[in-house]
Amino acid sequence: MSAGDKQLGIYCHVPKALAEAKGVSMKEWVDAVIAPIKDRCEIVEAGEEITKIVALGNPAEDAFPLKMRDAAISAGFAFLREKGLVPADDSSDDDINYAEAAGVEW
Repeated sequence: MSAGDKQLGIYCHVPKALAEAKGVSMKEWVDAVIAPIKDRCEIVEAGEEITKIVALGNPAEDAFPLKMRDAAISAGFAFLREKGLVPADDSSDDDINYAEAAGVEW
């Protein structure tokens, strides 16, 4: 995500192999990320593995790109946690390998 003065750019990438292995489609991911700012979003390009979105800001309506970015990040993180792709907060281990915990092999 890239927030400027007037708009927020969102670039979503869900590799096909990962989508199949984890059961998360591009549409699910995009819908989750843009949910809090959906009324401001325009999908510029939609593909099988990559989707590009632009969300226009409007200070008069309290729609600032930085705030929209934070809302989208929070929504995306909540979605990943709900799907079990991010470990829960109750872990006390500081040396967590998040890729390994999500079942991703490097």
